[in-house]
Amino acid sequence: MADITRDLAEFAKETNLNNISDKVVQEVKKSILDTLGVAIAGRKTVVAEKIINYVGNAKGIGNCTVLGESFKTIPTFAALANGTMGHALDFDDSNKLLNGHGSVTAFPSSLALSEIKQSSGAQFLEAYLLGFEVASKLGAVLNMELYENGWHPTAVLGSIGSCVSSIHLSEISIDESCFALGIASSHASGLRANFGTMTKPFHAGMAAESGVRSVELASLGMTANQNILEADSGYVSVFSKLQKIKEGDFIGSLGNPFCFEFPGVDIKPYPCCMSSHNAIEGMFSIIREEDLKIEDVQSIEVGLLESGYLNLSYHKPKTGLQGKFSAEYILSRVLRDGNLTIKTFTDEQVNDPYIQKFMNKIDVKVDSELEWEHPLPKPTLLKVVSKNGKLYERTVYTSRGKAEMPLSLEEVELKFRDCVDGLLDNETANKVIDMVKNIEKEASIVDLTASLSSIG
Repeated sequence: MADITRDLAEFAKETNLNNISDKVVQEVKKSILDTLGVAIAGRKTVVAEKIINYVGNAKGIGNCTVLGESFKTIPTFAALANGTMGHALDFDDSNKLLNGHGSVTAFPSSLALSEIKQSSGAQFLEAYLLGFEVASKLGAVLNMELYENGWHPTAVLGSIGSCVSSIHLSEISIDESCFALGIASSHASGLRANFGTMTKPFHAGMAAESGVRSVELASLGMTANQNILEADSGYVSVFSKLQKIKEGDFIGSLGNPFCFEFPGVDIKPYPCCMSSHNAIEGMFSIIREEDLKIEDVQSIEVGLLESGYLNLSYHKPKTGLQGKFSAEYILSRVLRDGNLTIKTFTDEQVNDPYIQKFMNKIDVKVDSELEWEHPLPKPTLLKVVSKNGKLYERTVYTSRGKAEMPLSLEEVELKFRDCVDGLLDNETANKVIDMVKNIEKEASIVDLTASLSSIG
């Protein structure tokens, strides 16, 4: 068996824009803009406040930006804060291979190290893409065992992705890069039982931080198993099945094609768990085509794959965070409000007596007749019965924002503007959008981060 960990280190060090098509670059820019927007909006959450208070203890020590804050901090703390903020609203992008979120672990580590090293926009873009790519392709190897065993793929896979981003921006050798991957593998963790709590977004920050730290420690001479991916009792063996990486061509899959090209990246139009988005799409379809109103509804049944059912685990939500993982709440709000926004998911909104009562009409369950194979689109069966006895039924395989129905750059720009409304003035928002659209031409990423401190 080839030295998979060493081959990965070489991929991380050597891949650059000369190996990347313009089509992929344009898709990466959309993802960067989207991630910036949701992270800035996430700054106003309670979990972000707690993380900012925590990292603020080290302010003035480093030179890295925490989005929206005037102080600077060390790279690991900046990655921790920005990663947590990016995932705080559950509004960040995802993809089917990873079965989680690649942006909020690769982006914060790439931003922190690019800033401290004053890297170019092209180097930042490369690092972000490579971290996202590796986390996603590892997901293709480890899922669904990883997920079904209770691990949060964003955190487990993101630790390695973040490390790859950090390796790309560092001066460490290939040997040291292998050590860094070994260190990052021992950082990898995150439990799905913490969904619907502040610890879920912390998983993203934790993974982003661990990648940066692992490279810093390797550069100081710390050692680890240099064959950690393919080792017995190593990263793959513990989280899934070792033969899957031994028998497959994980290294050959990297960049062939890049995940941003196929199967593509899902950019959320709604700030809630992606497992609910097919049901949202189906409900909007019924409302639009049948002029259905909430007062017309007798009952709703939502049939999910087991993985989706486990994600949407809050059937009687009481907090805004729980509401993001509740199909009952989400569909109730779709019917009553005709939209889902950041303001939908507050404690006050979730505890609206009318909504709390209406949720009793919705039955969410595992549908054993739904067929699916990773990483194909996951089906959802939606059945709505009106008070006059009419049945409206939809089997939905994809939804707006997913790779099969992608948001345009213009739609991502609108989402960005919505996210930063009241936090960035129009002039600054326009400047940030323009810089991201031309990121590969920027001489230094510092010009971008300078626009994103002391906001709101």
